[in-house]
Amino acid sequence: MYSVVLPVLNEKESLKELLPHLLSPKCEVIVVDNGSTDGSVELVETARYNYSNLRLSKGTGTVTDAILRGIKEAYYEDVVIMDSDGSHPPEIAYKLAMSLDSKDMAIGSRYARGGYSKDSLRNKFISKGLNLLTYPLAPKITDRVSGLWAIKKSKFNFSIRNTVKPVLEFLVRGKLKSVVEVPYGFEPRVSGKTKHNRSTLIFRTFWDVFLLYMAKFRVFNYMVVGGTCWIINLSIYYPLTLAYKETVTFLNHVYYLPPFVVSTFISGSIHYFMNRKWTFTDRKDSSLGFLKFWTSMGPTAILDVVVIYLLVEYLHLEPVVAVAIAILGVFLIRYTIANRWVWNHTREGSEE
Repeated sequence: MYSVVLPVLNEKESLKELLPHLLSPKCEVIVVDNGSTDGSVELVETARYNYSNLRLSKGTGTVTDAILRGIKEAYYEDVVIMDSDGSHPPEIAYKLAMSLDSKDMAIGSRYARGGYSKDSLRNKFISKGLNLLTYPLAPKITDRVSGLWAIKKSKFNFSIRNTVKPVLEFLVRGKLKSVVEVPYGFEPRVSGKTKHNRSTLIFRTFWDVFLLYMAKFRVFNYMVVGGTCWIINLSIYYPLTLAYKETVTFLNHVYYLPPFVVSTFISGSIHYFMNRKWTFTDRKDSSLGFLKFWTSMGPTAILDVVVIYLLVEYLHLEPVVAVAIAILGVFLIRYTIANRWVWNHTREGSEE
């Protein structure tokens, strides 16, 4: 037995065609309505008199809200998610569910051998482009933006964002050991039109993909944090250098080095707390984590000072330019230290 989740918003005509072909003794169908006003709810409520395995869940929110609500309310371990507009053939639900006998997740693919799409040329172009953009996130999957998929309910064990493409969230953030694709033919919707604003949808999708890249490739997070702190460092360093050069006589012949120590300590401390809250959220550090951080980063700061001195004294670069180059130059060293030593223990309940 398996459950089928159908997110619905004003799909009365499509449901008339879909439900009779989808309902079978082998499954339950959960119509998850998000506030339909076209009679979709009434249609399902009437159909429930004839089908004991047809259920209705009422609520509001996004498509992802509906999907997650449906998964939570499903009776069975194997859950299939498909569109309610008729673009997904009803017979594919059984194939996807059966694929979960040996896999954690099954994805309906338009691009695997045997699959096809009869969507509009514009939609095909957008889909192909997005599929290419997300290739590094799941390179073994051919249809990474599919809206047709199935998953074991027990794998729904992490906090999922309200995203346009939930299948990508599961592929990147889920602890899935095995995924299989099932080819299918995508058909134009039976009736009605999409409820999404295309421009908003594209923007949200790009933002979601960006966040997934950050989640999958930790070094990208570290780069954003490092870039932010790099700007902070230079913003503090430049005025300090001017002030030190004019007012302080101690080490005045290398006036550009003492300000760097101050700006590096401030930006480095911000760097530590930003990485703790964002880059390494699944890691834990000791109670002396801040001290451990600076113990490990101290040698790279010394390396920075040496590089800055050489760039200023021998290549005659402006101090602020030398500082920018030095910080960028030791980026990978700092990331390796942070990843392998400062935050090298996974938090309880998390996995790498």
